[in-house]
Amino acid sequence: AAGFVDVVSRLLSATFGASFAAAVQGAAGPQQYHLRYAPRIGWLNDLSVPDQLQIYADWGFRAFEYNGLPRHSNEEIAAIRKKMDQLGMSMGVFVVNSGGWKGDAMVDPKFHAGFLADVKRAVEIHGIVGNECATITSGLSVNHLPLEQQTKNCIEAMKRAGEMVEKTNMT
Repeated sequence: AAGFVDVVSRLLSATFGASFAAAVQGAAGPQQYHLRYAPRIGWLNDLSVPDQLQIYADWGFRAFEYNGLPRHSNEEIAAIRKKMDQLGMSMGVFVVNSGGWKGDAMVDPKFHAGFLADVKRAVEIHGIVGNECATITSGLSVNHLPLEQQTKNCIEAMKRAGEMVEKTNMT
């Protein structure tokens, strides 16, 4: 039990800050939230994804987010989905495009093919986990293109991505 309390304390500290974690550490037990709060997989890195889901569910969370999801194989994602179903959890968001924090996402058209491949993979993942939404990031600005052109490039990439996603219930 002491190990479990330590894990929960780390989760609460990472989510809400150390003072909040200290305040609720002695609380009677998990909450049943009215909103779909979604802690992030990875806050408890020393535990497997299914173990993290179990802890989140044990403490009343019914959703989670996981930006690392696209790096898993379809078989691993199906196992995560099985655990989600066992726990009555739903998928929050994950970041679709791997280049989103660099200058190679949507701002420069020479990277659109990679971005659209990431969107295609996100649609495939959606078919497994049934997420309702996902996050894309435009990428960092680049110096060799005017800002107005970068904005146009982002809009064009998003239109093409929208065509891929429109047949799903993902937004």
